[in-house]
Amino acid sequence: MRKGRVLVVEDDAKVADLLKRGLGLKGIDVTITEDGLAGREAWDLGGFALVLLDVMLPGVDGISLLSERRAAGDETPVILLTARDEQEAVERGMEAGATEYVAKPFSYADLVSRVTSYLPG
Repeated sequence: MRKGRVLVVEDDAKVADLLKRGLGLKGIDVTITEDGLAGREAWDLGGFALVLLDVMLPGVDGISLLSERRAAGDETPVILLTARDEQEAVERGMEAGATEYVAKPFSYADLVSRVTSYLPG
């Protein structure tokens, strides 16, 4: 079982809850924030092995938040969560320093595999 801390910045409560419960069953400590401002605050506290970051967020969008973190020297792996029709956002996100992206709706098993590949253990 892999362990690690994952920050999920996702404004869709159903998606966030699914991720928290599912990853929790794998022994992964998940912190959920529902907007970019709260995501920034949580990320600033540090200690996350991975960030799952929605692109379209209230407050501060995911790509802007990612750009801020990379400019500050943060190298935490980031998986962007995007809608299928957001190809331009994917390109901007990858240019901003995303490690990879997953399009919604996503395969839960695929996402869990991606998440666990970044965690220690």
